Order: sequence, then C-alpha cells, then structure tokens
Amino acid sequence: MIFKSLGKEEIWESLIATGRISASIYLILGASEVLSYVMTLGGMEDWMRHLALDVISDPTVFLLVTAAFVLLVGTFLEPAPATVLFVPIFVPAAQSLGVDQIQLGIVFVLTLTLGLLTPPVGLCLFVVQKIGNLKMSQLFRALIPFLIAQFVTVILLCLFTPLSTWLPNALK
Repeated sequence: MIFKSLGKEEIWESLIATGRISASIYLILGASEVLSYVMTLGGMEDWMRHLALDVISDPTVFLLVTAAFVLLVGTFLEPAPATVLFVPIFVPAAQSLGVDQIQLGIVFVLTLTLGLLTPPVGLCLFVVQKIGNLKMSQLFRALIPFLIAQFVTVILLCLFTPLSTWLPNALK
C-alpha cells in the first residue's frame, strides 16, 4: 500500500489466506485442549504421577525421560498444541518428585523447539529449505552442529537445576 505494489485484490487474498491459517491453528489448539481435558478426566494425570513416583522416582531421570518424550512429540506436533496437551500431564508428576517448575518449563520449551528442527516433520526445516532454495540434506548437514549444541544444553539443564533457576532466584 505504501509503495502501491499491492492492489486491493492481493491484500484481500492475503487476508483470506491469513484467516484460513489462523483458523486452522485455533482449531488444532481447541482440539488439543479438549484432548488434554479428556486425558485428565481419564486419569492420565494420576497415571503419570504414579509412574513418576513408582517407576522413575529420581527427578533427574524424570526430566531426561520427559525431554526424550517431548523431543519425540515435538517432531510431529507444533509447540503450542504439544504444550496444551502434555504440560497438564507432566506438571503434577514433576511436582510430586520435587522438580522445579521453571526447570521443567525451560526443558519442555527447548526440547519442543529442538523437535521443530528435526526430521521427519521438522516444520522449520521446510520453511528454511523453501526460503533458501536448499536441498534438505544440505540444510540438515549445516544444522547438525546447532542441533548437537541444543541437545547438550537440554541435557545439562536436566542434570543441573541451577542452570535454569539462578536468574529467577537472583531477581527475587
């Protein structure tokens, strides 16, 4: 509009496309919320708490298992629906083990973003591939050092609680 490069028709088409994308995102979020509610009603929260206390019982092992699960989920689901689906299930189990909620949140988010960059779905990979006109193999080879760095970061955050809690504690 400023440079008169877009006409009213192109702007209208862009608004329609944006509306469709937004509607599909909200549909996924709504379905995720319903599924999360059904899983909570079905006792998934209690099952996870019992699994954490009876089988795992170590907060560090719980965080590592959670990170592995979230990485797997993150390769197939977008972060928002995955968060809506699985945070209500993992938080009570983490609380019962004494896992810091800030640490759990940071591990959860970083691992989900790591899932965005890993095949088979890896939505961000497809976006970068399209923008850069790159082959997937070429892109993935260039990305490997960054994936390793983020993976090591997630493991370190699971192993050492102060890495994720020192700043919030310093600000109190």
